[in-house]
Amino acid sequence: MQLFERVQMIIDVYCQGSQSKLAELLGVHQRTLNRNIKPEGQDQLWQFLGRILELFPQVNRYWLFLDEGEMGGQAIQAHGELEMLRQRITDLEKIIHLQDVIISRAEQRSNTPSSGATK
Repeated sequence: MQLFERVQMIIDVYCQGSQSKLAELLGVHQRTLNRNIKPEGQDQLWQFLGRILELFPQVNRYWLFLDEGEMGGQAIQAHGELEMLRQRITDLEKIIHLQDVIISRAEQRSNTPSSGATK
């Protein structure tokens, strides 16, 4: 894995995928970071690695610098679990919405006078 990919993984896991959030934490313009999160710009990322380790001490420095070992073990597992929970929440929200539609339609039917009713 190349350096820019490791930094992008840190962004995905610890900054909710927001390059602008990491740029803010590093004190650089988002444009600068965006330009460097590419194969051709990754040489400029070295200057930020020390600060990234200060911000995210759970990141394995050998992984960040040398691509050796795991990123941080529990972080990756937690990220996977978080994504699974987000998907479950989305699924449950869809179910709730469908149930609300069904209830609303049932209420409309019960409040509509039938054509055979007398007044």
